[in-house]
Amino acid sequence: MCLALGLGTLVLFYSFNTLKEDDVPELYFSLLCLFTVSLLFFFSVGDLISLFASWELMCITLYALIFLRRSEPLSLEAGTKYLMMSALSSALIIYSISLIYGTTGRLDFIGIHDNLNKMSDINVLYLAAILLIVAFGFKAAIVPFHTWAPDVYQETIDPVTALLSGIASKTGIYALLRICLFLIRLPKIGIILALLATITMTLGNIVALLQRDLKRLLAYSSISHMGYILVGIATGTPYGVLGALFHSLNHAIAKPLLFFCTGEIKNRYNSRNLDKISGCGRLLPSIGLPMSLGIFSLMGIPGLNGFISKFILVSAAFKAGFIWLAVVTIINSAIAVAYYLRILQVVFRQPKQLRTEQNQHQYYSSPIASMIAIFVLMILCIIIGIAPSLFYNWLDLASRSLFSKTYIYLKGL
Repeated sequence: MCLALGLGTLVLFYSFNTLKEDDVPELYFSLLCLFTVSLLFFFSVGDLISLFASWELMCITLYALIFLRRSEPLSLEAGTKYLMMSALSSALIIYSISLIYGTTGRLDFIGIHDNLNKMSDINVLYLAAILLIVAFGFKAAIVPFHTWAPDVYQETIDPVTALLSGIASKTGIYALLRICLFLIRLPKIGIILALLATITMTLGNIVALLQRDLKRLLAYSSISHMGYILVGIATGTPYGVLGALFHSLNHAIAKPLLFFCTGEIKNRYNSRNLDKISGCGRLLPSIGLPMSLGIFSLMGIPGLNGFISKFILVSAAFKAGFIWLAVVTIINSAIAVAYYLRILQVVFRQPKQLRTEQNQHQYYSSPIASMIAIFVLMILCIIIGIAPSLFYNWLDLASRSLFSKTYIYLKGL
């Protein structure tokens, strides 16, 4: 909830100088508030019907936010793709809920959990669990349910992209945590999640190497990080869940930071092509510095927030016996370094010939509201990296509580 409120506030700040008159600002800010409310509802419900209702409310606001820039055909195409796949995921959720209710006779999480422990035939529940993984995997952009993400991330306005990558994708992760580790904790689910994690981070990193558009590259990078987070869930241990929660937090800070910086670069160069923004970090140091810190964080450089969460994920996989998964995670982290360093090389390269408009942008300062959002995210990357215990203890308590039956009965999870 704190993450939803915090990131929503920063997106609000960044949006002040981003919207055009055709974007209907009053509608945009209303939808942004409604989206935040739907997130708070989603993170606090205790039954499947309320979970689905809040999920639909969140999806509807995202449809409208993605379709906001109606004058651009590519934006409409991306929004239509998101709408079609989201409708399919909603249908799968409804069908899964009907299977669970027909099997257990309950819709509340605690009642379902108790009745499942008394059941001998769980074949129907395997089908329900798989369908829910597919449905919520769509929102988290887990391969092979990710096909909407690159187009939507690329064509949506930057603050909405920050919402999608920073918090909307985490709703799918949160739902998978509740479904796979509490509601329907079935044997071999961990293997399924481990395979999905491997495919997701591998495909995301490899395809990112081939991208020329900076925003599309970051979209595939986000897909790969969903794979890293799945590694922690697949272990099925409190330590692994701690790593998944911690990396979700760190990704929700570093990736919006990069999308905000990308938006500022687009405003000045009217392009996100890596060949056309060469040297932008030299000409715009106020953008180059936070962008560098965001990239170093996602790389997992010690001293920044991304390092500790990646370390926890890899060590959790080793401790849980998923040695092959830990090795794959390390290899994929090394692959990711290649395209992250490529971004840094482009950003800080000395341009061979500075175009006239580039020289003009050198003296153009970013809007104060946008820089506040960027500065806050940059500081958080540094603070969490230097003092991870500020969040580590809270997340450790949350992960252990997920496996505590006493806590489940007291708090309703």
